[in-house]
This record gives sequence, structure tokens and C-alpha cells, in this order.
Amino acid sequence: VLKDRGKTEVFGRDTVKDYRTTRSKIGIAAQELPQDWFFPIETLL
Repeated sequence: VLKDRGKTEVFGRDTVKDYRTTRSKIGIAAQELPQDWFFPIETLL
């Protein structure tokens, strides 16, 4: 996503000026579970 206007902050830090700090504060979570139907759902979770 490219910024075209406005300002973004993560924990009070500017995401452009302090990009290294802000990127270290953000995690990525998968939206889908790996689906291996050989295992019961309890094992996958």
C-alpha cells in the first residue's frame, strides 16, 4: 500500500520517519490455518 496523504503512527511513532522501529512493533498473522485433513482439528490448532 502506498501512502498518498495523511499520517500514520504505530505506538506514537511516525511510520515514515521511524520505519525501522515501527516495523519491529508490527507482527503478521495468517488469516487461514494450514489445512492438513490427516490430523484432527485439535492438533491443527
